[in-house]
Amino acid sequence: MKTRHIMLFAAAAALSLLLVSCFWQGGGSSGSLSFSISPRAAARSVAANSDTLRVYLMGTDGKLVSIGPAAHPKYDEVSFTPGSASVAYTSPAIPAGGPYSVLIALGKSTGGVLAPSDYGHGDDLNIAPGVSSAVTLTLDASPITALALPGTNTNGLVVVGGNVYASTSSSLFEVAVAPLGATPLETLPDASYTINSLSLGAEYDEGYVDTPWLNTNKGILPYSLLSLAGNRFKSGFATSPGNVNVLQSSFLEYTHDSSTFRAAMYQREAGLGGTLLSNGNPDKWIDVNLGDILAGKPILDSVPHGDYAYFATNLGAFRLDANVIGNAATAEDVISKSTFFDVTVGGAKLPILSLAIVDGSLYMGTSNGVYVANLTETTGSTTAIAAASLIAGTQDSIVTRIKGISYGASKILLAFMADKGVFLWSGSNLATLPFYCGLPADLPGEINTVDLFLNGGTDPYLLVAGKKGLVAYKVP
Repeated sequence: MKTRHIMLFAAAAALSLLLVSCFWQGGGSSGSLSFSISPRAAARSVAANSDTLRVYLMGTDGKLVSIGPAAHPKYDEVSFTPGSASVAYTSPAIPAGGPYSVLIALGKSTGGVLAPSDYGHGDDLNIAPGVSSAVTLTLDASPITALALPGTNTNGLVVVGGNVYASTSSSLFEVAVAPLGATPLETLPDASYTINSLSLGAEYDEGYVDTPWLNTNKGILPYSLLSLAGNRFKSGFATSPGNVNVLQSSFLEYTHDSSTFRAAMYQREAGLGGTLLSNGNPDKWIDVNLGDILAGKPILDSVPHGDYAYFATNLGAFRLDANVIGNAATAEDVISKSTFFDVTVGGAKLPILSLAIVDGSLYMGTSNGVYVANLTETTGSTTAIAAASLIAGTQDSIVTRIKGISYGASKILLAFMADKGVFLWSGSNLATLPFYCGLPADLPGEINTVDLFLNGGTDPYLLVAGKKGLVAYKVP
């Protein structure tokens, strides 16, 4: 990937108290950021249709500084004529201090949605009265070349065999990855449904096969891939837990007392629940309220594996025998039969926010990076995991979702959704895609979910759904 370098100059001068009071900090001084980009003089050309330059300024605390107008205070933009010889930018007043990081995206804006062709950043920019300082900004080509559902808040992704499905709050789509496109499927049973997310579930036809489950405000709504005619939504499945606002769900197949069982499991705002399945039909739904023990959103993430399910909660992370899910009646039942585990650094436990299991290893997204540990699921084991180790380069990131796959000759690939972008981990190499490189988000925190897909069974793609739509990135 070719890059080019631009020198940014920050000229700072003392301003009146009236102006500075809006940006009050320290000694009561501020400055501005000025630079010029020459797209046609670059080592490689910027896309001919680029017409917008977007600029962010980030402080050492990782938070964006307000430099934009009221409509989008956390970034500033200037428009220019495509093919311009140069693009000039001067920021509004910036508080004296630093070091700041300058983040930019350059591309075409359509209906307020920017599709970057280039992005870059420069670090260690200091603003001081009467001082001009410079920082080198490295500009790269955006790895994202297409956007589906532009401007639409896309909240769900699930891969089912060789197909990809995405959702908004009111619609389900089938996604083509190369070239990228999204085709709407049947409408929901009625307008009262709101989709929260998608999960990998199952349906029955002389055996269980994978199918999308829609997690809705009226329970789990399966979408049948076996139905040949009529509406494919199986609303009857969700009748019993129909008053449950399901955030996430899972299909489990496990062994207990030498017998094989299948179950549906869900998590909601203040608890969890599930049911055993018989030929695909729910038996008896069990709903366990954890609200008295855990405040706020108690269940942060969950993942099934073999005869167990793993949970990340505000109380801590724990492993639970899958058989308990269909039989527990109270929160005390769940807690007493759980095996807790944690990530401890410097004597302090890090909050575990997200989970994924790939090839027998548990990946844990925390408030300070991603940790990995081997599972200990042997009979009689009193611990859930072995010692955890940090994946270098993920520290200082809040990781709230993880998806992983294994493929080919012992290859693995994991996507870590963080507060300021997405990491890709191959087991030995870590790549970073910041939020402003072309991901479907204007700001940190606007990425909703990620998934991984093997196109044609061999070519790995990263899928990212966010507030501004859906993108697919072919992983090199």
